[in-house]
Amino acid sequence: MSISRTGSVVLRVEDAGRILVESGHTITVQLSPGATRVEIEAFLTGPVAGILLHQRGVLPLHASCVDAGGAIALCGSVARGKSTLAAMLVRRGGTLVADDVSAITFGEDSIPVVAPGSAGLRLWPDSREQLRYDERDWQPIRPDHLKRVGPAAVLPEGPYPVRALVRLVIDNASNRPSIQRIRGPLSIARLSGLVYRIAIGRALQRGESLFRDVTRLADKVPVFELRRPAGLDHLAEMADLVLAAAGGSI
Repeated sequence: MSISRTGSVVLRVEDAGRILVESGHTITVQLSPGATRVEIEAFLTGPVAGILLHQRGVLPLHASCVDAGGAIALCGSVARGKSTLAAMLVRRGGTLVADDVSAITFGEDSIPVVAPGSAGLRLWPDSREQLRYDERDWQPIRPDHLKRVGPAAVLPEGPYPVRALVRLVIDNASNRPSIQRIRGPLSIARLSGLVYRIAIGRALQRGESLFRDVTRLADKVPVFELRRPAGLDHLAEMADLVLAAAGGSI
């Protein structure tokens, strides 16, 4: 990946091609022979979306979002179970708003809202098996990749007010999942580490504005930390904890 002095970003995708993102509104894709629609879509709704949002001055969170009486953002770095927990909430009747990248803006009275994002969940084999999905409905993100993207859902009209932010943490010292609210400077620090592709934002001179937006977000929305052991044994219990803490309903 390279960033020009004007803020244009070139993303090179191995065996798939090159993607140029300019000015927050123009995307140019140069495909390599054999590139598939699914893998290009995966990059467009993931890394490219993050770059585009930074260029637009929008706060991108590394989070999957589900509407359950208000948007619940499930935040975390790679392999923390964001999409899997989102899938469980969807199974219970929630509506998928965005997977992996959530665009946060501030509406009336500075209320944080999230815009509808990617239309399909991305899950590893163990998650698909746990949730008993039909494998025929899922396509590999890249050739021979175990992670697959599910059928595109009908995206809800938005934006949605953000009801709660939940940071997912794997804690192998614990036997059961637990959730607690975090406040003040600690909540700001935790959320700062969950800005999607924050290095790109800083390279685009957005460090100060990102900190300001994260501070506003933590001030307006309750922030929780869900600690859990590795694995999927407690998936249903985690969904219960999130809904109880967020005060949501499905």
